[in-house]
Amino acid sequence: MPSYSAGPASHQSPVSVPSVAGWALYDLGNALFSFNVISLYLPLWVVNDMGGRDSDYGLANSLSMGLIFLTAPLIGALSDQASGRKPYLVVTTLICVGFTAVLGLGGLFITLVLFVIANYCYQAGLIFYDALLPVVSTPENRGRIGGIGIGLG
Repeated sequence: MPSYSAGPASHQSPVSVPSVAGWALYDLGNALFSFNVISLYLPLWVVNDMGGRDSDYGLANSLSMGLIFLTAPLIGALSDQASGRKPYLVVTTLICVGFTAVLGLGGLFITLVLFVIANYCYQAGLIFYDALLPVVSTPENRGRIGGIGIGLG
């Protein structure tokens, strides 16, 4: 299995290509959710098709971000103390995907509630995801691997 080596001076094990690829592909998924759901299509759908106002979407988005603001220190502490971050990332991702998949099955209010939950889990997942960069990289290649994720996303 190919791997990125941190160089002869490094005491860390090499970083595997599948780990870097998985990390970067998750960044791609993040970018798609952020652009398509949060920024573009859901706000337009709420206003143009569901009869909502910009302020309805704005309130739902603000509520989800306010909840993250209040709970991010706890999530970050959990991430720092956990022996593995991947299970938490998987759970937050699956909840986000599940609630995103059912957006629009109810009326405007239900859709916005589902969005609050999906966006909260998306944002919470970012805390675990960002904390995984040191696991899939070394100090010597961290910027390059982070750039691959950003570039792909």
